Amino acid sequence: MTILVVDDERNIADGIAYTLGEDPEIDVEVHVCYSAQQAKEFAEKHYIDIIVCDINMPKQNGLSLCKDLLRSYPNMKTVFLTGYSDFSYAYEAMKLPDVAYVLKLENDGVLLRTVKEKIASVEELHRKNAEFICQQQLNRELSQQLGDLQLRQAIVEGKYDFCDASFLLMCFPCESGGLTEIVRNAFNGTVAICENDKYLVTAIRSDEDVNVVTERAKRLQQDLYEQTGDCSTFVFDPPCYQTADSRYQKLIKKRKGRNSALYFLDTADPDSPIDSRDDEVIASVAEYIDTHLDEDLSLAFLASMVYYNPAYFSRKFKAVMGNNLRTYILNKRMELAKKLLVETDEFVQDIAAKCGFGNSTQFGMSFAKCNGCSPGAYRRTNQERC
Repeated sequence: MTILVVDDERNIADGIAYTLGEDPEIDVEVHVCYSAQQAKEFAEKHYIDIIVCDINMPKQNGLSLCKDLLRSYPNMKTVFLTGYSDFSYAYEAMKLPDVAYVLKLENDGVLLRTVKEKIASVEELHRKNAEFICQQQLNRELSQQLGDLQLRQAIVEGKYDFCDASFLLMCFPCESGGLTEIVRNAFNGTVAICENDKYLVTAIRSDEDVNVVTERAKRLQQDLYEQTGDCSTFVFDPPCYQTADSRYQKLIKKRKGRNSALYFLDTADPDSPIDSRDDEVIASVAEYIDTHLDEDLSLAFLASMVYYNPAYFSRKFKAVMGNNLRTYILNKRMELAKKLLVETDEFVQDIAAKCGFGNSTQFGMSFAKCNGCSPGAYRRTNQERC
């Protein structure tokens, strides 16, 4: 979930972002813009769930900005910030959907309570949407499409009809009924499914590269694990000129003995349980973080780098690295900041940028929170010791 704070007064905007980011009950990504134009540029690249916006800004006021953004994000929740003299906007503001109004002179508790109400509203909308989609997927009757019949026939009769398709064998600890539509929706292309009480075999014809199809299969397995908590074995076979029954038997043979863990196997590669790869994958992400501290290191971005479900990636990162992702990144940024403060004479704002902070104010507040003093005080104390 993403919250965007927009205010032309930098200290106010940075202070709000810091307040929201430090509240343990608010687990969202908070971004800051200092003008309506910056906010619109941000909206072109990022989804906005909630906007906390000054209603009275130069060039384009918050009311006009939010009207523009609502065209792209009709479910966006709005919290307007105002001084006592801004009530001329109140009547127009209340015509917008899901709007709240907070006075700048009120304490942080009022703002936090208002934002948490908006977060709860967004989560409720997400929950209803997820329930609707899941219900539609799980309750839909299994359609006996022509492609499914052709796949079953090709396996039984040993035909070459599916040489151009990737095969995916899925084995679950319990019956796989109700998952066929979820499987179909996981791939771009034509999907044929043959199912029995032990296995679900899928033939995937797609214009996408076989590596992309493989990664979609891995994401599907992780998503199903997130939903059910059940381990499963997936065996993938890229397109090849063999009869359907030969490929089916090859998949079955590859799968033998895999019952108690989460496995993703490829007929072209040595056996490798997915859990044994997690350490390597997470280590590679951690190495990327260490060398890109000045760049975007959001959960969504890092998970997408390795084709992991964000929630699954978050849990695995903490299990492997011992800290959650946010803490790990902050610690690394603080290590770099302290090194640059002591070993160089660079300006604080330049060090802030190299450590991934949008401005020196945010950097200063985070540094003081972690180290108990300002960056300048830390530099003076430690340079004197050297």
